[in-house]
Amino acid sequence: MLTSNYPFQILLGVICSFLIALLLRRHTQGTFVDGAGYAMKEIQGDTGARRFTHGQEVSDEGFKVANGRPYVMYNGWRKEVVLCAPEHLRAFFRGNVREHRKSSYGNMGYFLNQLLRHSPAQAYGDNWKAIRSLFDPLFSHGAGMAFLPCLRRDIRGWLQSIPKTLSSQEHKESSFSVDASGLGEQLTLKLLSRFLYGEALADEYFAELRELAQMREELGFIELPTWFIIPSVYKFLPTRANRLLKQFTKGFKEFNLRMIALAEKIALQNIFNVTGPQGQITLEQFLHTVDEILLDNLEVSAAALSYLLINVAGDVQLQQKLRDEARRHLQSGKEQGFEQYLGRSNTLLEFCCAESRRLCPVDWFSPPERSNVDKTVDGYHIPAGTDVTVDITRVNIHSPLWSRPILTPEGKRQVNGYDLYPERFNQIARMESSYNVVGFGVSARQCLGQHFASLLMRVVLVEVVSNYRITTKQRAWDCGFRQDRTVLAPKPQEIVFEELEPLPL
Repeated sequence: MLTSNYPFQILLGVICSFLIALLLRRHTQGTFVDGAGYAMKEIQGDTGARRFTHGQEVSDEGFKVANGRPYVMYNGWRKEVVLCAPEHLRAFFRGNVREHRKSSYGNMGYFLNQLLRHSPAQAYGDNWKAIRSLFDPLFSHGAGMAFLPCLRRDIRGWLQSIPKTLSSQEHKESSFSVDASGLGEQLTLKLLSRFLYGEALADEYFAELRELAQMREELGFIELPTWFIIPSVYKFLPTRANRLLKQFTKGFKEFNLRMIALAEKIALQNIFNVTGPQGQITLEQFLHTVDEILLDNLEVSAAALSYLLINVAGDVQLQQKLRDEARRHLQSGKEQGFEQYLGRSNTLLEFCCAESRRLCPVDWFSPPERSNVDKTVDGYHIPAGTDVTVDITRVNIHSPLWSRPILTPEGKRQVNGYDLYPERFNQIARMESSYNVVGFGVSARQCLGQHFASLLMRVVLVEVVSNYRITTKQRAWDCGFRQDRTVLAPKPQEIVFEELEPLPL
């Protein structure tokens, strides 16, 4: 005869068996051994959430235990090998990076995986190539330059509105101050959405998009350790998070279909026309890619803009050099010549943006990915299919390349990775800096919107320094980092804008 608590005993037994299986799986995963027989060092404890909220501590702990060699950290029960030096990146990414796969859940969490699993961030092989072949032309250098007049107009309007809408104090006649930590989010959303949807994006539709962006942000913050979620079961549970996911997915699909129906002559329509069961990509791949471009990277772009202004605000002499460079190109008297200047990658303007991205990357660690072949990194054998991530700040700041002396008119100048010195990029060949900086991705898997992001940063910076002198009391690394974001973002940091005689841009 069954007792009344028999169902509870069955449930308890299933849970215990599941947990035991996870523990066994965790501790029976292979150990990574070098040629001398030494096992790779490990960080104890789950870093699935800590790498976002306390990324610097995780990085320092890994460096301490492994002394600069690759090390292992845990994401739930899954082991991830962490690369932390340029030679590690070269050994792992060279040769077959286009065939690398991303982990099913990576360190993104269940909900972000549901939103992005068909995007380029997660795709590989033929699927990755199909998506990128359609979307790459949309974000080419030429497409960005064609959008440049609209970009400049909107950024100028945004800059003029700051004293009234974002200033943290009453606007004085010649100066005002702004919290840089939240400065660029709405601007980035507006510019990216206008770039994608064109003139179809009327004010009421932009308001709808902002609501979708807020839902998307909330889904990104839902803390659920991925190691115990069984997707085929969890998706049927009547949780608030699942309802929010369904609401966003439905709303984002309807919004994009409406925009494509209303828009005229936008590149996104051409991609949509080859989307579907018999098309080059599926509708899910299309929507997930648009999500990655527009919403998933929203925090990333906003944080990058905040850091750019904070970094440049700490060097008044650098701002004068930027104004002088812009003035020289304005003196040519040709609007086309100035726009070509904005599009170039060998200017002090771009070097400032590149240096800010190097010094303040927006992620502590890269999303883990897997090689389809065995690799040897720093003597360690890394089997195919192993999750591998990059300690980005360790590479971007502590690589010996960034401590190389710089030649200046006054002679050699000793710098280190924490110094903001944009001119260093004028003395380092592009191939030489490869694997020494993780900016828009590693090797062939560069960010889809890298050209647009670079152009956006340049135009924002040149508009700011052409109209204002900006100052701040702390350097970016001194003001601390927010723990309520999934990206590396600064804590509230005031920037003072002092009006100058504007350059006639």
